[in-house]
Amino acid sequence: MFFLLNALVFSLLIFYSWIRLLRLTSRPRLCAVIATLLGVGSYSFLWTPLFFGPFGNEAPASIAMSVGFLKGATLFLALFMALADGIGFFLNRFHVRRTSSAILALCIGCLTLVCSALSVFEGVKVPEVRKETLFFSNLPPELEGMRIAHLSDLHISALFSENWIRQTVSRTNALKPDLVVITGDFADGNLDSLQENLLLLGGLQAKYGIFACVGNHEVYSGMIHHIADLEQNTGIRFLNNSSATPISGLDIAGIADRQEKQIGLDGPDPIRALARTNPESFRIVLQHRPSPVTPAALQLSGHTHGGQLVFLKPLVALFNEGMTDGIYNKNGTTVLIHRGSGLWPGFPLRFGVPSEIVLITLHSQR
Repeated sequence: MFFLLNALVFSLLIFYSWIRLLRLTSRPRLCAVIATLLGVGSYSFLWTPLFFGPFGNEAPASIAMSVGFLKGATLFLALFMALADGIGFFLNRFHVRRTSSAILALCIGCLTLVCSALSVFEGVKVPEVRKETLFFSNLPPELEGMRIAHLSDLHISALFSENWIRQTVSRTNALKPDLVVITGDFADGNLDSLQENLLLLGGLQAKYGIFACVGNHEVYSGMIHHIADLEQNTGIRFLNNSSATPISGLDIAGIADRQEKQIGLDGPDPIRALARTNPESFRIVLQHRPSPVTPAALQLSGHTHGGQLVFLKPLVALFNEGMTDGIYNKNGTTVLIHRGSGLWPGFPLRFGVPSEIVLITLHSQR
């Protein structure tokens, strides 16, 4: 269903851009070449699996970024064409003279190329640190000032180099966190070829440990069946409908992802996950998908990538109870949604929604 919807949307965007370019340039051959190139990128789900594994997840970085650039060009070209049409409509109503079609086409073309290139660059760069201070009325004194480094949606694949992972780990450790949490979607692609890079996550350091929950991509990649090995080799503790007490007064629960049901596993069970937690303790829930929200003091989630492109935020919010990224309050639960530290190699674009490492500092309510 996802790929059928993807094909339909991109087909409409390419057709619209092709028609508009024909009117602006009157050069059918050039327009046909542009439409073909955009189609190569937009329909990559048809040909990349033939060469680079399921979903094309094992494509080399150069291929993934080139495909991403073409997908970005498709989106930005249609967006700028639509904006030009809208502006042109109002100019016509007020009888304002419009610029020539050739100049307009050149401007739109340049903007499209620049924005698409910037989106690819933004998508694959090492995540920056974003700091959040959260206040709670029920925070135990021993947790005052606790620093939690939150990573999510690393999507380790051929797109991200060993150096990218090392720098991400280094930036996280430089924050000197008391706790590190990772809210799912660790990897995409062949796990044998990614094993060495995944093991680099063992370099993460925190006073009270590193905890994680699984995401839907753990099912797609098959990593869900190798969690025990990853725990043993990296020191990361996965909480899958289970909980842990790293320090007195703090309980952390991890919720399974609903995609696990597709392979015969239990799927999310918040009741079981919280069963061994102390109701008097400060409870943090790690849950890859932000909705439905699990009642707790704090829920940390990812999955949405913040929409990746700023103009896609409203669409992403529709499927996540109005949430995309940042901090929300849902029935007394503080929900922090991570924009993602990495991204899926099939759509390596970010525009106005940078990747991040979130440092959360806990304080008592003033």
